[in-house]
Amino acid sequence: GGIRFAACTFNNSSTQKEYSRGIGIESHDAGYTIDNFCTEDIIPCPGQQPSIFENLDYGIRAFNNNDYFPILVDSSDFIHNRRGMYLSLINHPMVIKNRFDLSDPAGIWINEPIIGLYLDEFTTGYVVEENQFSCSTATSESFGIHLLNNGPAQNEIYYNSFSFLSTGIMAVG
Repeated sequence: GGIRFAACTFNNSSTQKEYSRGIGIESHDAGYTIDNFCTEDIIPCPGQQPSIFENLDYGIRAFNNNDYFPILVDSSDFIHNRRGMYLSLINHPMVIKNRFDLSDPAGIWINEPIIGLYLDEFTTGYVVEENQFSCSTATSESFGIHLLNNGPAQNEIYYNSFSFLSTGIMAVG
């Protein structure tokens, strides 16, 4: 259910460091799918255009979802964001086959931790599979996945890759 965002680009190309970098998608009590788009009418699809979130404070920031409107983020690119995805109080989100580049080549967040996927405050029943978390430039701190006080439903983090980060997965609470 909900809206489908396919092959959308959310990019802040400003070189200013002192101001907010913005948010790609912010949602409250909403469900949606973010994924790629097949560029040719051939099955299986030989060329896919991903959704891209680049140079933002938050690629996606979502709060208080309910079971009727799930969030699925599939095959998208999160590049040079302070937080790729931040999910709070979300039930059953699926985050699969995404690429998180946690580099900060412009030095915008030099004194702040950079986090690819932040699952906060009773986010529960999540599936996080086949994502790539990497960093190619020195940053103060970089976390692939940060978990804080997650809920009691069965949660799964499976077959993700982490490279050149200060911490792959940080779990608290």
